[in-house]
Order: sequence, then C-alpha cells, then structure tokens
Amino acid sequence: MNILPKKSWHVRNKRNIERVRRDEEKARQEEEEKQRKIELAEKESRLEILRKRSRIHSGEDVSDSLTSSRTKEKNINLFEQDDAVTTNSEYEAEKKAEQERLEKKLGILTYLGQSAIESHNGKPWYCDDTRSKTPEEKASQRDKKRKNVMDPLNDINKYLKAKKTGNDKADPLPPPISASKAASSKGNQGKKTLEELRAERIRRERGERQREQDLLKRIYSTNDNSGQKDRATTPYQRYNSQFHPEYARQSRQQ
Repeated sequence: MNILPKKSWHVRNKRNIERVRRDEEKARQEEEEKQRKIELAEKESRLEILRKRSRIHSGEDVSDSLTSSRTKEKNINLFEQDDAVTTNSEYEAEKKAEQERLEKKLGILTYLGQSAIESHNGKPWYCDDTRSKTPEEKASQRDKKRKNVMDPLNDINKYLKAKKTGNDKADPLPPPISASKAASSKGNQGKKTLEELRAERIRRERGERQREQDLLKRIYSTNDNSGQKDRATTPYQRYNSQFHPEYARQSRQQ
C-alpha cells in the first residue's frame, strides 16, 4: 500500500480519503431522508385509518367525506369535458402492433424469456439438426443434387437463356456462311493450330536441351583448363621434415 503514494488513484491519498468520507456522509444523509419519508408515510396512513374509524363510530358517511376532501384538494374546472382527449383505440392498437412488428424484424424488441426461435419466423441455422437424417435420406439428397448437376436439360436452358440475352444486346451480325464451309474452315484452322503448337514445343525443348549441353561443356572445359594452368604455373613446394616427412622425402628424391 505504500507503493507510489503520490498517485491520484492511491487509496491512502488524502484526497481520496476525504472523498470517501464525503460519499459516506452523503449516503448516510440520503438513507436518513429515505427513512424519514417512510416513517412520515406510515404516520399519515395510520392517521387516515384512525380518522376513518372515528367517522365510522360517529356515524358519518365515509364516501361522502372522501369525495368532499378530494373536491377540496382539486381546482374547479368548468371545461373538464372539453379537455378530455378522445382517441381511437383501434388505430392505437394497429399502430402499436406495426411498431412491435418492425422492432421484432430489426431484432430490437425481445420480450423477457423469449427465445430466438419465437422472435423469428423460422429456426436459425444452428437449430437445424442435419445429423438426424438417415443414411438413406442423405444418399437420396446427394443423388438428387448429382442428377440436377448432370441433367443436360439444365445446360440447354442455360444456353438458351444466355443466347436470348446475347441476341437482345448484340449488334447486327454479318451475312451467314454455309454450315459446311464454316465447319471445314474451323476444322482446318484448329488442326493447323495444334500442329504449330506441337512444332513450337518440340523446337523449344530442343533448344533448351542444346543450351544445357553447351553450358555443361563450358563448365567442364573451364575446370580442366584451370587445373592444368595451376599445375603448370605453381612452383614445386619444398616441405620441412618436421611436419611432412613424406613430402620432405619426395622433395629430396626430386
């Protein structure tokens, strides 16, 4: 508690201690005022009960006395009927129902104890138990999806729809060519294109293979030449017999 005593948030700071004392005093005064009001209300209620009992014993009409006391407390209003505002109950009910429907749709209004299933029309995704399906149902569902994907009628409908939208937006086409000529030209063009691509691929592979061989030859020839040059230019080294006796014997022999 003695760490950083000068910080404003320290509990043993003088200002904080004084603030706590003020808060405690204020809370005590509020509690006393609350108790005083409660006691005053109890006294008034007991006094009213005693007055009613005394009136009953004396034979006075309690209802007349109450109405007279209320009329004394209220001011006289000559236009009381004109001040009363009449409202359409059906319109108010419809307006309230519409407001509740809108708030429920936005997710704002949710009553106490109401679940997400009740607040929405359908079940949420996490309440849909797909594991409860039998293997036969799962297999039939997969078969149905596969049939829908493999159905050629769907492809035809899609193609016709795309063709229809394309014809609506496309520009006027050139004069048509006969079907036989178009098929022959397309076949020749596609065949020629495949042959050209195959020839280019073979040519490219042959060139890459040749470049690889040239590079390897250049590397090996460079290594051989450098080794020969080193052996030719490097002078004969003589060694001391202390460290390399075999080399020393070799140098003595030479």
